[in-house]
Amino acid sequence: MDIIPDLAEIGVDILNPQFSCFRLEDLAEAVYENICISSDIDRQYMLPKGRPEEVKAYVKRVIELFSHEGRGGLICRGEINIDVPLENVEAMYEAFKKYGLYERNM
Repeated sequence: MDIIPDLAEIGVDILNPQFSCFRLEDLAEAVYENICISSDIDRQYMLPKGRPEEVKAYVKRVIELFSHEGRGGLICRGEINIDVPLENVEAMYEAFKKYGLYERNM
């Protein structure tokens, strides 16, 4: 993560990290208002093995940490593997809809 400020300085404006490889709070602090994050919700553990309420809480946490005004921001994809229960897919998209919309001052 030490390289992230250097990437922003040379004009990189989007990263595609694997969330499960980082402490989310540290990653959010490193990219805050400088770099947009494009990632997916944890496909290795949270989506296939988490409970629906855990999936919703995880999505909410990701959105709260990475969605903000400024140059940075969040693009979240929902790639679904065959081992993901339908209830978790529904929970993920419900959370995207509930927490992912915010008003922009333009």
